[in-house]
Amino acid sequence: MAGVSTLDAANRFLAEHWVPFWNERFTVEPRDALDAHRPLPPGIDLEALFAETATRKVARDFSIRFKNRYWQIPEGEARGIRPGDEVIVESRLGGDLHFRLGHRYLAVESLGRTRPPATPAKDPPPKPRKPGSKPPKPAPDHPWRRQIHASARMAMARRNQRPTEEAARSNGRPAEPSDAVRASVPDGRAPRRKTDVGQV
Repeated sequence: MAGVSTLDAANRFLAEHWVPFWNERFTVEPRDALDAHRPLPPGIDLEALFAETATRKVARDFSIRFKNRYWQIPEGEARGIRPGDEVIVESRLGGDLHFRLGHRYLAVESLGRTRPPATPAKDPPPKPRKPGSKPPKPAPDHPWRRQIHASARMAMARRNQRPTEEAARSNGRPAEPSDAVRASVPDGRAPRRKTDVGQV
C-alpha cells in the first residue's frame, strides 16, 4: 500500500508516517500532569529482558551448538560447568549473542561451523596386583580349558584302547578303535595307527 518492500523502508515509514499518525489520532491530555512512570529497579537489564532465548546443553568437549554454529567454552570459563549443563542463549535486539549459565555470563569463543576435534580417550593404567593375590581363574567355557579337556579325553581314550589292541594282537587280527577314541576325534574317524611288522 505504501510501497514498502524492505526492512529499512518499513522503519522509515513507521518513523515518518505511522507513529505521527497514531499519536495525533489517539493522544489525549492526562487529568494529572504528574509523571506516573517509576524508575527502573537496579539490576534490571532491559536488553536481556527483551532478548529471545533458547536452551542448549554443554557437550563433552565443552562446546555449545546454536543454529549450526559452535562456540567453545575456554578452560578459564569452565569452572563449575559439567557436560550436560543447560546454557541459556540470548539473541538480543542488536543481533548479539550472549551465553548465560544461571546468573553467570560466559565469555565463549566462536568456532564457526566447524566442530572442535574430539580428544581421544586414554585408557586407564592397569591396577597393580596386590602382594599375595592369586591370578584370576579362566571361566569354565574358556578356550584354554576346552583344549586341556579335549587333550585329557584323548589320552584317556588311548589308555582304554591298549588292552583291546593287545588282545587283538594275540588273536592275530587288527584291533578296531573303541567308541571313546572315535568320539575324541573331531570328524568321527578313527586315528591312524602303525601296523606291526608281524601282522603284514
